[in-house]
Amino acid sequence: MSVRKIEIKDKSLFADGKVFGEHGQFYQIDGTIEFAVDPNNKVNETITDLKLAPTNSDGRVAFTSKFSLITPSDANLGNNRLVVDIVNRGRPLIHSNFNRVDLFNNDEGDGFLFNNGYSVLSLGWQWDVIEDDSLFGLKAPFAEINETGFRGETVVEIRPNSIEQTYLLANRIHTPNTPIDINDPNARLTVRDWEDGPDTKIPRSEWSFVNKTSSGVEPGNEYVYMEKGFQPGKIYYLAYTPSIAPVVGVGMLAVRDVASF
Repeated sequence: MSVRKIEIKDKSLFADGKVFGEHGQFYQIDGTIEFAVDPNNKVNETITDLKLAPTNSDGRVAFTSKFSLITPSDANLGNNRLVVDIVNRGRPLIHSNFNRVDLFNNDEGDGFLFNNGYSVLSLGWQWDVIEDDSLFGLKAPFAEINETGFRGETVVEIRPNSIEQTYLLANRIHTPNTPIDINDPNARLTVRDWEDGPDTKIPRSEWSFVNKTSSGVEPGNEYVYMEKGFQPGKIYYLAYTPSIAPVVGVGMLAVRDVASF
């Protein structure tokens, strides 16, 4: 079992102490879960680059995930079933999917799950979710790529809805995957007119890696910049060598192991 430690940071009555029928009141328990996995265990062999991550004194790869558990205050009143919420970009979905509330709303809604005695666990599994009280992310280990002598590339897809000169090196508002070298001549920006259309390479001199400032942009590693702007309706792909290699597959491992814990 890879779950090594559960740290509770807050515990309170859910929905202001509302009673959900015969299942009573529910607690909301927030905190973090610490995992430690054996990279040589056969059940983990499909996790890409897990064996390249640093290990602790026990030879295990450690990482942590943020969680929120809503469960009957009296365990004897529940139905002994747990629903694990696979959050979307750090945002819980379980309440909108089952309890008839607006998307990403964490209120009890019509209380369907709780009126039927279910416990609900929301768990962070994506490494690039920004630090925010309302979001659930995972702190992934990083592959020690310096020892391998080999670095791969990452690709950022850009689909602007309006003319934009800068674009964050992330999918939406997530932690950017920064380049190892902002002047890398092998980094490539291409554009196509439709999903399966041919790519046209944009000259390296027409775009650059930048950071935003109060007065504009400056050389940096969080955004891509093109003076003539990224055009709406076009599809851009930016390929470059990143400075880090997070072992993103541990997110799936976290969901697997916490559900069976």
